[in-house]
Amino acid sequence: MAEPIEKKVQDFVVGVDKFSPKAIKITIWMTVSLVLFFISFALLTSYPIRLNQIDAIDYAQIARNFSRGEGITTKFIRPVSLRFFPHYENHPELTSPPLYPIILGTFLKLFDKPGQLLGEIDRKVIIFGSGLFFLLSVPLFSWLAFKLVGRNVAYLALFFYVTNIIVLKNSVSALPDMLLTTLLLSLVLALFYYEGSNIFKPVLIGAILGLCYLTRYSFSLCVFPVLFYIFIKAKRYKLIHAVMFLVTFLVVIFPWLLRNYRITGNPFFTLEWYKFKMFTEVIPGNLFWRSYVEQVFNRELDFFFMLRKFCMGIKNHYAELLSITNNFLFGFFIVSLFAINGKNKQNRIKWLIMLLLVIQLAVSAYFWPGANVIFPFVPLMIMFAVELFYELLSRKKLDPFMRIAVILIFVAMNCVPTLFAYVPKLFQEDMYRSPKKYWEDDIITAARSLKPRSVLISDVPWAIAWYGNITSIWLPWGTEDFNNITEKFGQIQGCYFSPMVLRYPQDEDKIWLKFYSYLIRYRKAPENNIFEWYDMKSYTQGDVFCVNKDALK
Repeated sequence: MAEPIEKKVQDFVVGVDKFSPKAIKITIWMTVSLVLFFISFALLTSYPIRLNQIDAIDYAQIARNFSRGEGITTKFIRPVSLRFFPHYENHPELTSPPLYPIILGTFLKLFDKPGQLLGEIDRKVIIFGSGLFFLLSVPLFSWLAFKLVGRNVAYLALFFYVTNIIVLKNSVSALPDMLLTTLLLSLVLALFYYEGSNIFKPVLIGAILGLCYLTRYSFSLCVFPVLFYIFIKAKRYKLIHAVMFLVTFLVVIFPWLLRNYRITGNPFFTLEWYKFKMFTEVIPGNLFWRSYVEQVFNRELDFFFMLRKFCMGIKNHYAELLSITNNFLFGFFIVSLFAINGKNKQNRIKWLIMLLLVIQLAVSAYFWPGANVIFPFVPLMIMFAVELFYELLSRKKLDPFMRIAVILIFVAMNCVPTLFAYVPKLFQEDMYRSPKKYWEDDIITAARSLKPRSVLISDVPWAIAWYGNITSIWLPWGTEDFNNITEKFGQIQGCYFSPMVLRYPQDEDKIWLKFYSYLIRYRKAPENNIFEWYDMKSYTQGDVFCVNKDALK
């Protein structure tokens, strides 16, 4: 017995010796990533720290509701969602997936009521909402790169990843994109290690894909190519492997499906799916979400109109794809896909990744094309693009000095966008790193003057919900929508308008523009106005607050 024990001890020591250099390298890369994150945090966010993106503010207020034990509810109500839940109070979130707000809400619950006005809670949302997942993605990227593209390429690709300005901007965005990126890297790793015999690996793959779905709904369509991959790759009991994957995926998402079914009667319901009607000539902008009238909700679009929208979506995606890496790496990525020969494990994974990307692009073309859809694939784009560059360089007979010079030029050209983003910020005299969109101190002051359970309409309802902690309905499209809502669901106590209302589409009902213009011009509410809002206050930045006197404390 002594010999096997000695051998095990010896093997353990050898393993530790081999692991130690890797651990040191990962620690170094994590430290570099942490430094770059805090540089981005200091230079690419506003001062004082505030959430600037609408979706980030929306997710944050949902997460705060969750942290208070209110479930996945929202204080930002889209008028169309009242069709499915006819109450203002504890209104369920029917647009966004739940995983990111749950994780973010769990982090917020760890802190004792951080100060809203000082921006403390905004900082925590940014750090734990996207910064943490950026740091988690670094070792996953490194691990996957070593397996897919080899050691030399992996180091160069990792450098490009942690210094990519698009990645760094997303790391301080407080959006779920970094979470989804981390999950996608985990999914590809799990697929890479699936050899076709271990029955528990399909369970892991199904669980990760389920989490992807709970972060972005469009990943539900990725079930089919992944299921096919598992079925083909399985050596024995193919059907059992496929069923294990599918059952696990359904088990992970089942609680959310059940919740949606109880509220709307459709387990897969989300207002996001109605975007295929939106941003068109027939239903311009956000009309569908901001309207309650039957004519808008039941309006149908013919086949040729939808085909036109799909083509326009592809056109928009093309522009996004060219700039998604913020350098010329995307061209290398496209060429690398066509260089796949499909003969080894790595290339089969590449084929699957390409198929997943195409599915995401095709689905989102019908909705609202944007870089957020493509961003989770950026690490993989960087990885394969650098691999092709390195392979092409290896085919040239260059002396070592020239080879190093070419690599340094390649590195420098890819770092220029990051330097351009950083350097001007260092020399700005104005400490506001980006325009302050929402004057949260005014919103908080207005909200504190209202009685509990008051409801406002606003052109910036996400800001009212986050900074004011007040239920706010997105500005209805017109008077008819407003009247339908108040008759069926109860009185709306007032409004909060910002100058952004002036940017709303010119073809919609002018009632809100006229009302806002009157308030700004005369510093009082119109007499005998149909809303019965008479107590008015204006702020220095152009915001106006007008309510029914009975709503004031």
